[in-house]
Amino acid sequence: MDSIGDVYVADASTGLVTQIAPSGTSKALTTGFTSPMGLVVDALNNLYVSDASAKSITEVGSNFSATRVIANTGLVSPAGLAIDANANVYVTDPAASAVYLYNAQSNARTIATTAAVAPRSVAVDAAGNLLIADSASGSILAVPSNSASATFTVASNLTANTVALDSVGNLYTASAGGQVLELERTQGLTTFSRANNAPIVVNLLSTGNVAAASVPPILTRPTSP
Repeated sequence: MDSIGDVYVADASTGLVTQIAPSGTSKALTTGFTSPMGLVVDALNNLYVSDASAKSITEVGSNFSATRVIANTGLVSPAGLAIDANANVYVTDPAASAVYLYNAQSNARTIATTAAVAPRSVAVDAAGNLLIADSASGSILAVPSNSASATFTVASNLTANTVALDSVGNLYTASAGGQVLELERTQGLTTFSRANNAPIVVNLLSTGNVAAASVPPILTRPTSP
């Protein structure tokens, strides 16, 4: 979703990316995609699209008339996208078991993490911590922005194909049963909480985190779609 409420939908089977306005009207973007998978919008309402078949990432300007290729080499099957506060682009590549970072200024690529076996989706929180849906392990992993801190699991036993964060840091994913699952995080206490249980501190918004071995699994609860 962009800043004015437009929602974007990718259809990998048709190659279309569709914009749906708050009024409900829709239009397809004629950008020549083959198999669009991941979508993300930056602070200037530029749209980024990963194309699994073309093995590329493309930026579509806010007026939809200008496009810029971010990457068209080195990817196997790009999927989920995310953008951090510095406009750096993250892409998951489940076939390569990697999440890559593309620098906003140079487009230079580095490996952000290889902690997930089949990373399908990625989100970045306010502190630059990564949250990754790993479809192979059925878990959501947290990769702290502090390189001295270890990656750890914040949720498991899921159908982990997607993740999203809201403005206060709560984390959402979808279940195979059609439910939307929420992991609530209290910003001031930097905790995730679970229904009918005490909050579990995972310290995602500070410079460190608790050791992976001491983090118990977090149970999710369904919310209204």
